[in-house]
Amino acid sequence: MTIHNIKFGYIVCYFLIVNLCFVHTRVYAQNFEFEQINVKNGLPSNNIYQILKDSKGYLWISTNLGLVRYDGYVFENFGVNSKIDAMAVSSHGNVWFSTNKGLFYINENLSKPIQKLHSNLSDSLADNDHFESLFIDKNNWIWSTDFHHIKVFKPNEKKITAFQILKNNTQNPKIAKFAFGHNKQLWAINHLGLCRFNYNLNKWVWYLKKKNLSSIYYDTKNSLWYLGDSNGRIFTYHPVTKILEPIAKLQGKILEIEKKENSLLALSPYEVHEISLQPNHTTSVITQNLEPNLEYRQMYVLNSTTLFLATEDGLYQQLIDNQTVSLHLFPKEFNQNKSKVMAISKLNQNSLLFGLDSGHLILWNKTLNSFKLIQSKSIGHINQIITHENTFYICTDRGLFSLNNHRKLQLLLPGDFKSLSTDNQNRIWLLSSNRPILVFDIFSKKTLTPWKKLPYPSFFEENLLNKIIYCNHKMWIAAWLPKGFGILFFDLKKGEFVQLSDLNPHQLFVSDYYLNVFKTNDQNLYFSAYGGFNQVNAKGNITSVYKSDDHTNQIPDNQYFNIAKDPFQNIWVGTHEGLAQIKPDASIKRYTQYDGLNSNVVTYGFYLDSNYLYLGSKNGFNIVKTNDQPSANKPKLYLSHLKILGEANQRYETSNLILKKANNNINIAFTTLTFEPKNTHQFQYRMKNIHSNWIEIGSNPEINLVNLDKGKYQLELAVVDHNANSNSENTIINFEILPAWYETPWFRIALSLCVLGLLFLFYRLRLNQLKKVFDIRNRISADLHDEIGASLSSIGIISGLLKQNLVTDKKNIGFAEMIAEEAKKTGNAIDYIIWNINPKFDSLESLFAKINKEAAELIEAQNIQYEFESNSLENKNLSLENKRNLYLILKELINNSLKHSKAHKISLHCTVKSQQLHVIFADNGCGFDKQQPTSRNGIVNINSRIKTMKGTCKIISKKDIGTTYQIKIPLK
Repeated sequence: MTIHNIKFGYIVCYFLIVNLCFVHTRVYAQNFEFEQINVKNGLPSNNIYQILKDSKGYLWISTNLGLVRYDGYVFENFGVNSKIDAMAVSSHGNVWFSTNKGLFYINENLSKPIQKLHSNLSDSLADNDHFESLFIDKNNWIWSTDFHHIKVFKPNEKKITAFQILKNNTQNPKIAKFAFGHNKQLWAINHLGLCRFNYNLNKWVWYLKKKNLSSIYYDTKNSLWYLGDSNGRIFTYHPVTKILEPIAKLQGKILEIEKKENSLLALSPYEVHEISLQPNHTTSVITQNLEPNLEYRQMYVLNSTTLFLATEDGLYQQLIDNQTVSLHLFPKEFNQNKSKVMAISKLNQNSLLFGLDSGHLILWNKTLNSFKLIQSKSIGHINQIITHENTFYICTDRGLFSLNNHRKLQLLLPGDFKSLSTDNQNRIWLLSSNRPILVFDIFSKKTLTPWKKLPYPSFFEENLLNKIIYCNHKMWIAAWLPKGFGILFFDLKKGEFVQLSDLNPHQLFVSDYYLNVFKTNDQNLYFSAYGGFNQVNAKGNITSVYKSDDHTNQIPDNQYFNIAKDPFQNIWVGTHEGLAQIKPDASIKRYTQYDGLNSNVVTYGFYLDSNYLYLGSKNGFNIVKTNDQPSANKPKLYLSHLKILGEANQRYETSNLILKKANNNINIAFTTLTFEPKNTHQFQYRMKNIHSNWIEIGSNPEINLVNLDKGKYQLELAVVDHNANSNSENTIINFEILPAWYETPWFRIALSLCVLGLLFLFYRLRLNQLKKVFDIRNRISADLHDEIGASLSSIGIISGLLKQNLVTDKKNIGFAEMIAEEAKKTGNAIDYIIWNINPKFDSLESLFAKINKEAAELIEAQNIQYEFESNSLENKNLSLENKRNLYLILKELINNSLKHSKAHKISLHCTVKSQQLHVIFADNGCGFDKQQPTSRNGIVNINSRIKTMKGTCKIISKKDIGTTYQIKIPLK
């Protein structure tokens, strides 16, 4: 290695001389507060070692039980469940870390950690077991240390090169720390001093020999190094001039150095110091509010503003005072009665005086944040305080008091006063309820009466005067004037009272009861009231009207107790329901306890001092920054994680996501990556084409979408303020839920084909069943015809032969005739059965052909006229049972008519209409009475059969005219 020609003796002498002259100034910082983050918040372990930020803005934290990523809201665990020795983040977005098992990295897709190098714990060489002080250079080479080497791993070449720094092993393998210098040059400090790596020569070049250096930081703006050593000293080192200059001496080893805005932060094992970069380099301890003896391991400054500390007891985050509303409480010993601050006034740039309703006065020093009780004895309910020529004037319900620079309190005038103001003649104007105004001359200590007359004699008795203020040679008063609409002034030049109702139309007044008045720098006045406020110019003309009823959605309370206008043209209104800010563009922001107000009741002390608005409350006061304008860079939302059914998904970008139907329960977390306090931002979301309105989710940026149906979705996320006003560019996440296998078109087609196949199979089975029945009926019909029919025919023939051959015995002949007759009847019955069950006779044509034939034979045999007509019977069938029933019905009707009707004419008409069989059977016989009971079963049987066929029967019968049966039978 090349060593620059630096005379070591000169350096030692230089150090001694400077240290003799060096003066260490130590003070304590006032406004550093920290929030502790530990296992209760999601960390796997409270043992924190290192903090880094990746290229996307997430913080990575190494712990004793693995690696975690932090987005400001949620911790995500990565890596192995073991102690993380070191970690670094590459420009590619990969996170490298080491454990006792070797060297790992997590790629930008946040997949499972990939092991690149293995530790060899089985041999006796300790150097193989450690990859400490990880650092990634401009070539994405991975630098690390062991007990006496600086090592570099080149991922492309997959090999390690070691540079020996020490001949013998040390107790701690963290023998070096790395940093980028000018133009991304790689520098390091180690046990021997400061050196730079020469890539061309592939070796380390020494710049400064100093054995106890312990921390390194490069100030890019000033092109110099800040170096700390193990003795608590901090130096600046200029690489060009090679001058090492001490700037501070602290207690303990300097572990880390960081720059924060215009100061330097130095970390020692048990304290964090802030060092001013001014020439005197004063230092302050910023961790004095944390528990003593807390061990600090590393610090990280985020965005040059927010400080994070890695400790043995969790992660500590500095709470930056960037909130619009801050709360200040009085010491308990000053405010034991929990009084309210009713009046506030400013003495000088550093001091404000607070008057309490308990009658006590408390002086607050802003710079030192210290409080002092001015008067322990109560002077009455304090209503207002003003400052005039370095003297406080205080009005209470016991009188008018003065408080000078020597903190001497003096009663000037007894009385019950609710408001006061000074004019341009060193006089104090005092208001009392329903009593005359008192004018007190400061120099003569006497009261005066500047007016010669009043608007009317009972003017003071009838009106309630609330607030008074001087402006442009007039004393302006906010009041309740039943006759004058609440606003008036006393003209100091003319010596008379003027009610503004005499100068302005009544419809311009928002009320007749005004509560307060505020004067602007341009000599305009604002009067607040029950019902809104008015702006009035110096002449007394109302120039603007603001009615509370028009803004109840933004300002719920219509009583505007306090009012002020800041230099940024914002109007501030105090109500019972919080503080309202009316911006120049007419938009409204309301502040409540959610934003940090001590109480939503903003009706007590109300004092505007340039960029700050002071609000009195119980036990203390709030300070509102009036110059907090919306940031031009609105917070952007980033997708922090997407979990499906509790398992982390590997795709974290807001590109299109395609998910299976089984993955339709999604947990989505997002973040602003600002690492501000949790209640700084409010969030809302909506699913486009599903939600018409935004769904507010408060300050926790996490949503659960469950049981999502198939389809494409657009999830829109937004950051809003507490009044739901958008505060960011909306972020849209597109994703799609694929249909389940049973919801796909192919499944539906297959299901349709299966249904059609089943229907066809059922049709084939039914067809086969009907064919079998058809075949059985044919077989039965054939068997009856061929076997029983043939046998009966043989019986008939034999009975005929028997009849011819028998002797002439009438008795034997009679038996033979009976056999022939019974055989004939049986044959006819068999013919009927064959006809009934044979499928070829199922048609209506066959049925009525048979009936017509039998009817014609019976009717015409008795010399009765018979008429038959049929229509539309083609291709119409009846079931076997219905055919039998209809046949028997018609046969019964024919028999009944022949036996009982004495008719000369019988007709039968049948036709098919609208899938119904219409049958009309009629005769012109004697008829019968349908209402008379009958013992005959014919009609009963007919109706029973028709009912079985789900048909209807209508009987029309008249004596000596005849009977008609109208029968309707459905064919299906």
